[in-house]
Amino acid sequence: MVIVPAICIKGWRSIIAPPGNSIKARLKGGAPRWKSSGSFLFITRIFIKPTNLCEKTVMQKFSPAELAVLFANIEVDDEIDLAASLPGRVDFACSVGTRRACYYMALQLLNTYVDIPAFRRLVATIIAQRAADADQIAAYRKARTCFKHMRFCCANFDARHRYPQHLNAIIVTQGRLQDAIINRQKARIVLLGSQLWLMLSPVSCYFLRQRLAAYRPGSDKRYYRRLNRENGRLAQFLTREPLAGTGEELHSLRKIISRRVALNDALRSLRPSAGLDAVSLYLASLNGMLGDVHDDLIKWDAAGTIDYKRHVFTLPPAIADRLKIFSNSQIRYSP
Repeated sequence: MVIVPAICIKGWRSIIAPPGNSIKARLKGGAPRWKSSGSFLFITRIFIKPTNLCEKTVMQKFSPAELAVLFANIEVDDEIDLAASLPGRVDFACSVGTRRACYYMALQLLNTYVDIPAFRRLVATIIAQRAADADQIAAYRKARTCFKHMRFCCANFDARHRYPQHLNAIIVTQGRLQDAIINRQKARIVLLGSQLWLMLSPVSCYFLRQRLAAYRPGSDKRYYRRLNRENGRLAQFLTREPLAGTGEELHSLRKIISRRVALNDALRSLRPSAGLDAVSLYLASLNGMLGDVHDDLIKWDAAGTIDYKRHVFTLPPAIADRLKIFSNSQIRYSP
């Protein structure tokens, strides 16, 4: 009871003595007529009732078939096809309306495909077992795939072009926990699993839901300026000789590719075309190859063979060549 006025000052009086049930009326023996106040419902919602991340916030509705297409697209974001090639110049131009639709489709996908309370129970089970079986890993990865796509859509389509801090923390912890499961690091599974379980609490998810609902469409100028900036970062990295970097640098490089895969997958879910399919296949292959390199670096770091933050790793020619082809295919936008 003490926490009520501290959290929500407005309306606290209505919780103690709601309208129609004043202290004066009660002293006269009037029958109590308690009504639910907005403040009480607010507190019940964030402290007691677990909810998904975009309940009552999705402004644009998509059909189950459309969501299934999007999920099928993002599920193969790191599948490798060495025969994949780019169809020519890669153009990510799109209107404000298209960017808005891409964002809300990702938000609806997260809410539809991820049951937060069930996912939290899965994390608790993994903590208790200090391991995960094949079905649990599959369910875990499905949820993480939706979280990651939402994060990429925040970066690609929201005017702020950055990850919400709590969403990013959830995904980073999910990744570290996944690595710990793969490498059978039981102590880390308990530690990271406990952190993730707390991050998914009703209170945390309530505020994350509010942040995800506060979408800002942004202007074409901001959108194209960001594409140009990331293209420049990629081109600058490719000037290195040899083409090498630390684990953190290569991971940052992969993030650019991952964001472009997600951007392209969102676009082709709304406007399917053979050209966009070819771009996704090429980028997914590149993303998967970079992911394999990153997984090896994580494994070697866990074994004490290398220092992830200091060891400089040279990219194989197969990856370096594909990065250069993709960089040369980019369009310089004039916002």
